Amino acid sequence: RAQAPHDAVDEVVFAVADGVSRLRNDAGRYPDPSPASEAARVLVTRSGNSIVERVASGTPLVGNDFLSAMISANREIREYNALHVPNPDFGVNDLAGAVGIVGAVSGDLLRYAYIGDCLGLLVRAGTLTTLTTNQTESIEAYIRDNKDLPNLEQTIRRGIRNNISHPLSWGVLTGEHRAEAFIRTGEVRLERNDREIF
Repeated sequence: RAQAPHDAVDEVVFAVADGVSRLRNDAGRYPDPSPASEAARVLVTRSGNSIVERVASGTPLVGNDFLSAMISANREIREYNALHVPNPDFGVNDLAGAVGIVGAVSGDLLRYAYIGDCLGLLVRAGTLTTLTTNQTESIEAYIRDNKDLPNLEQTIRRGIRNNISHPLSWGVLTGEHRAEAFIRTGEVRLERNDREIF
């Protein structure tokens, strides 16, 4: 979680990510080291650095910069997976992936891009407003209702995740090109004493 008090600074760049874990192995353990952790690191560093470099160049930020930052992170995750997960099974040996949000507060404007089930909140005068949409609500309900189906998770990760034509789909930066269709952007004009929580 990151909290950005916009009235104290001219510009704040932030990135928050969560790695998407593989299935546990036969011993009930997640991999260590975790490919999901590496994907989350890439999402934060690559997308955050993309925005920082833009700010440092003196070029004004625009909405597409945040989309581009997420796409650049996805491409770096693709390179990681090509080296470390050349033959994914979408289960124990799933692609390394992450969800997250990257953004910046510049003056009184918050701009951001996100993917997956990350959460962005705006606190204004005691009122809480959600800035992001949870992309996993439909698939979570489907999993609850079908938890006894064989190979359920692998089937979902192979055919539904990052599949924009499927009604239950959601996005994860796994390096797949099709993940980029799930990146969402937004912006909001801030007021003094607003707080943004991610």
